[in-house]
Amino acid sequence: MCEQKEEGISMDFFESIYHGEPPWDIGRPQKEYMQLEQEGEIVGSVLDVGCGTGENTLYLAEHGHEVWGSILPLLQSRKHRRKPHSVI
Repeated sequence: MCEQKEEGISMDFFESIYHGEPPWDIGRPQKEYMQLEQEGEIVGSVLDVGCGTGENTLYLAEHGHEVWGSILPLLQSRKHRRKPHSVI
């Protein structure tokens, strides 16, 4: 585990969240993102800061958007690393 601190918060805390299933990882894109995309409300390129395991990022890429997902490299879970980095 990384002992680094950002703004007084231990990186160990953040890394521990990614062990097992994080509570926000629902295994699919969030319904709000899907609805916005289906209604044409998402246009152009998308930056998904703190993309977690990438479900929203991958969903939008699969629907033709240029999408950039960002997460601190130290926090990437093994599950996130197995997902595609680009969708064609």
